[in-house]
Order: sequence, then structure tokens, then C-alpha cells
Amino acid sequence: MRVLIVDDSPLDLRILKDSLELNGIGVIEARNGKECLEKLSRNFSDIGAITLDVEMPDYNGEELAMNIKQISKYRDIPIIFISSISERDFIKKGLEVGAYDYIVKPVDSYITSLKVKNAVNYYKALLEIKEREENIIFMSEEVRINYRKIDELNRRLLEKNKILEVLVEARTKELQDMTNALISALENANLYNDEVTGKHIERVAMYSEIIAKGAELHKDFVKEIKLYSPLHDIGKVGIPESILKKPGKYTPEEFETMKKHTTIGFNMIKDSPLSNVAKNIIRYHHEKWNGSGYENGLKEEDIPIEARIVAIADVFDALATKRNYKEAFPIEKVLEIMEDGRGTHFDPVLLNVFFNNLDKIMLVWENNKD
Repeated sequence: MRVLIVDDSPLDLRILKDSLELNGIGVIEARNGKECLEKLSRNFSDIGAITLDVEMPDYNGEELAMNIKQISKYRDIPIIFISSISERDFIKKGLEVGAYDYIVKPVDSYITSLKVKNAVNYYKALLEIKEREENIIFMSEEVRINYRKIDELNRRLLEKNKILEVLVEARTKELQDMTNALISALENANLYNDEVTGKHIERVAMYSEIIAKGAELHKDFVKEIKLYSPLHDIGKVGIPESILKKPGKYTPEEFETMKKHTTIGFNMIKDSPLSNVAKNIIRYHHEKWNGSGYENGLKEEDIPIEARIVAIADVFDALATKRNYKEAFPIEKVLEIMEDGRGTHFDPVLLNVFFNNLDKIMLVWENNKD
């Protein structure tokens, strides 16, 4: 039997596909909930399990699972949720809508393949029992024996899953510790290169958290934005010191060199285990709402929301802070400049969130000045 894997991230879809196929598991791919339901409408007879990304633009994992459960042919197929969200209540909610199991990203190839194989084996056993039930009218000794076998199989599967949950928890902690160590190393590298960075990145992280919370983003997304926003300027380690620490205004040529720090930073971490939130912040935090930013010329909602949030936090702090090339602006002037950037530099909705939480922003500023 093959496994239907559903994920709107091409990278995550490829990683999961490769992991399963390397462990001898055939795969059918779907890039979103709509494509998943369309493929199921073709009446595949060899699907033994389904993995669902919890967070997708058209259906979330719970909605898609409930839709699948309404299709009689696939009602009993084991559904495994895959998500970067690991809170107990969130996992419990997924299991309550009928999910067979839950895997936390980043996926471990070996453990994921074991869980998927267990799900497929369980489904095969369930199909075998159903087939036998259709061929008998009265309960026979043979059926009672098979029920006992299923009970024993379920008991063994539960024991295996308990062991796998412990392994997953340990592996997840190991990966998180590695990620935190990488973030710390990158921050330290940036501090060596730019003496104004220390308090600046702390404030930007706190401003970004305030704006993200004010925008009512998911609490785990808010945590990631706060965690990774200090890395927004790591690419400056690749900018010559003569430009980076130059007093006064840049020449056009120097500014073109300075603009490359977003691409340099992205290239530094693009193959790392850091999440896309970190990569988007580093690469796109100098994009502008009207498309006049750098280096990719993205505009409006094509710019990831985490980068739009950090852009507001970064510019506010840069204007209010003394730099090699300028004195700090008075706060009244800073706010005037921010408002002038509405709809050109900044996302108008997020700028409203910024101004609506200005008391919290200013408290951070007053308590964390250089």
C-alpha cells in the first residue's frame, strides 16, 4: 500500500517523500487540501495511510481530516498529522478529530517511516477483519480469534507508539538545542562585526513580538518571530568594515554593496535547519509595501508577514537610535516618518497595530536604550 502525503510546502513535501521512499514506502503527493480531496475522488484502492500538514492555506489539518472521514471509502484510513506545533493541547485536539497519530516537525526519517508503517499495517489488519465479517452471518470462533488478534495487535502498536513518542520527544529536544546553539552563534558573529547591534537586536525582537501579538498571530508563530528577528542583519558580516562603519552618507556604489547583506545572510543559513520564518526575515526585511525595497522587489502580501513585521520594528529603532551616519531623531519625528511610510514602505494594517501598541513599544524603548 502507498501513503498519501499532503503538504503545501514543496520543500517539506519533498523531504517527507524522500524519507518514506528511502524506507520502502510508496507515495502519492498532494500540495493542498483541495488536491488531496480531488485525488481521493479517483477511488484509489491502495492508500494505506494519509499524512496531513496541520497548517495549510485552504484547509487546516483538522478540517481536512473531518472531510476525509465523511468519505465512506476512506473513513477508516489512519490519518497522521504532521506539524511544527508541539503543544499537548494542540496534539490532543488533533487526536480528538480522529487522527491516528501525530508527528512533530522537523521529521525524523527513521521514526516517521516506522509510524507510517505501523499505520499501514494497522489498516491492513482492519481491512482483513472487515473482509471476514462480510462473509459470515453469525459470529464464529474464527472471527472471535481474529478479534483477539486485533486486540493484541492494537496493544503492541500502542506499546510501540509509546516508545516512539519518547524517541521523538528526545530527538525534538536535541534538534531544538542545536537550533538555539546555531542562533546564538550567528548573533555573536554579528556582534563582533557591528558594535551597535547588541541592544538594537534585543529591541527589534521585543518590538516584533509586540506587533505580532497585536496582529493576533498564532502564539507559536509569535515565538518564532521573536526568536529569529535578532538574525535579520547577520548578512552584514559579509559587508566590508569600511562601509559598515563609515561615518556619513553612503555613496550610491557603497549603498549597492550594503543592500547585498540580505542575500548574504540568506545564503548563510538557507541550508541550515532553521525554519522558513528565520529565512524570510533575513531575506525580505528590507522589502517595501509598494515594491521599491531590496533585493527582490516584492510588494504587499507577497512579502512574508514576519518580514513586514520586522521591517517596522527595524526602521523604528534605526530612526530613534544614533548611528555612525546620523544622530537619533526625536521620537515625535520618528513617528511622523513612520506614518509617512504608510502604504509605501510599511503594511498599513501592521502599521496600525504598531501605533495601537505604541505605549508598549515606548516602554521597551525607555527601558532598553543603548
